[in-house]
Amino acid sequence: MIITPSLLDYFLIFVSCVLTTNVGRYWIKSDFFSALLLGLLICGGIVSVSARFCPIYTREIICSLHLLFLAISIYNKDWNICFKLKKPDFVILFLLFLYYFSAFHYENYAFNDHDTVYFSSTLEAFNANYFGNLKVFVSYPNELASNHILPGMALGVMCYLVPKFSLIHLIELKYVLLCLYSSWLVSNLYHLLNVKRNEIVQFFLVTYSIFFIFGIENSYNFLVSNFIAVITITKIFFLFLQYEKDIENKAHAVQILIFSILLISTKAPIINLFGVFLVFIAYYLKVQKMPLSMFLKLTPFLIITALNVFSWIVIPKPNTLDSSLPGIHLDFYPGNIAYSAGLFSGWIPEDCVVLQLKQLIKEAAMLMGNHFDKNVIEKFKFLFANGISKDKLITLFSALLTFSVFIPLMIFKNTFCLKKISAQYKVSKIFLWFGILSFLSLMFFRNYGIIAHQMHIIYIFSGIAISASILYCIPKKNSLVILLPYVITLHIL
Repeated sequence: MIITPSLLDYFLIFVSCVLTTNVGRYWIKSDFFSALLLGLLICGGIVSVSARFCPIYTREIICSLHLLFLAISIYNKDWNICFKLKKPDFVILFLLFLYYFSAFHYENYAFNDHDTVYFSSTLEAFNANYFGNLKVFVSYPNELASNHILPGMALGVMCYLVPKFSLIHLIELKYVLLCLYSSWLVSNLYHLLNVKRNEIVQFFLVTYSIFFIFGIENSYNFLVSNFIAVITITKIFFLFLQYEKDIENKAHAVQILIFSILLISTKAPIINLFGVFLVFIAYYLKVQKMPLSMFLKLTPFLIITALNVFSWIVIPKPNTLDSSLPGIHLDFYPGNIAYSAGLFSGWIPEDCVVLQLKQLIKEAAMLMGNHFDKNVIEKFKFLFANGISKDKLITLFSALLTFSVFIPLMIFKNTFCLKKISAQYKVSKIFLWFGILSFLSLMFFRNYGIIAHQMHIIYIFSGIAISASILYCIPKKNSLVILLPYVITLHIL
């Protein structure tokens, strides 16, 4: 029997979201989505650890957290646990995005292997009746190996009041979270840019074009476990924009540090990047000059993140990973070039234009291959570990051409607008440093020898790239002349 969300389920989800928002409101009182995000990171981060040792009490722990912060709100006579809607455009945007992202609704959704990998642990945590490490829901009674489970747990927090929820509930909540995030992002940009009435049409056409151009990255982030990391890093970006306007307001600095600390626990394979990102931020905010009271406010979040990282260390890693430790690896050495170039090329975000270009590159490589004789093929033998053939050499040239064309294009696409707005928004330089570090990490850093882990950063960085692109394009009256032809070409193809 397939369990789908009922009207009662939606009501219980709403109640859970209000209570989770109230947790985040203890630190953030500006807007409900930011408070909801912080509440999900806190509650999800705590049960991500507790589920590794006592999953039997997952629901009780969340309920206790909700009741604790509800009691604090009542004690402080802070009754406004759900925010007054100050921006009606948010509701309009939310309804538009419900339609725009309708492919993510559970009735239209194409289920994939990542859903079982990341959400089966959520289902197990909320239904377990035992102590000890989580069992694998789809391979019972094997234990779950070391991995980040916060993204799935965050969705579980949103529906923990539902007595029996299924994978379909979690997919539906991911869809709702995507629409809330997109509405919050566009609404913030709309007010930040102070869009006038005669600029509204241009604003929405540019915004639609940017979302469409980054559609592959955005969709991929919400198909896998990247979504919490993307939302969090985008929130940090907006907090920095607010901080630049009012540097004396230390509340923004504290919130930046809170989200930057919690960001580390959202994605285990790229903890190295998020850790260095936190160092960048601490340096930029001149943390060493901050009073001790400010550091005390960060203690709970440091503990949550430290416990998540500790759980990744003490729990055995998956058997599929090799024995090499995380560190610097040079993949492009003789015998491995074909394999590495092929892997990199396979991870390039593919819209219709990119697919057409890839096909042209493949055909060009085949034309080159027609001129390969035995002597030419023999000269390239050192590039292959398991023997050489004409077909392998054509595949290698195709992969190398693809790599040399699209890696620079990806860097340009993700950082061009960020560089352009750096004069107006100085904080962009931090994210540029982070972008450069990310692409260096992509090339040379490996977690247990896996290239794919580092490639996730391309997609996660798109959250900042979307914001920076809109910030750059809106003031430019000719931006539509550049964007619309590309978007129309994508539609036609």
